[in-house]
Amino acid sequence: MADVLIEREDFLASLEGLLGEALGGSGRLVFLGGEAGVGKTTLAGALADAGALADAGALADAGALADEATGLDVRRGCCDNITTAEALGPLTDALPELAGLLDDEAGASRLRRFQQVRDMLAQGPMLLLLEDVHWADEATLEVLRFMGRRLGGTQLMILATFRLRGGGPRPSAYGRHGGPRHVAGCRPDAASRVQPGRRAAAAR
Repeated sequence: MADVLIEREDFLASLEGLLGEALGGSGRLVFLGGEAGVGKTTLAGALADAGALADAGALADAGALADEATGLDVRRGCCDNITTAEALGPLTDALPELAGLLDDEAGASRLRRFQQVRDMLAQGPMLLLLEDVHWADEATLEVLRFMGRRLGGTQLMILATFRLRGGGPRPSAYGRHGGPRHVAGCRPDAASRVQPGRRAAAAR
């Protein structure tokens, strides 16, 4: 049990470092993958707690300033295990105000809607937690791909958790390597992948 806790602390330190980089102006999209019960939700919650407490000393080592850490907005959204997921459901779950904006622009192009999502997420220092993206709808996965290429200059970290295997109602959400399929085009300098139970594999 002690070994598990030690590994978890190592992963949390890695996530806090990535959050610090994001708060320093280098936005990050991070995928936290693992089998069911390995501790993804616990790690995500611990990172949210660390961000809410604004541990400026630890984050400053990774490039964040104290005043930037203090204003961190932590949002959470979940993907549900249902047959027909609502488009952008986890994003509107995390940001209820986004639903009204998208309704006002119902006739807008998909690109325009994605830009609106990015503009809202990039308004200030934010940690966006999206859980169980292996159950995400196609539109949410497309937004993640869109965002992954446009995080430069933002103080935004998106942490998306997913199950490596065990499936769900939409196995097409998995790629050859067990990750969400439609995020494969994210830029390497913006996207990282962390897997509890294995050594951290950050591709930056």
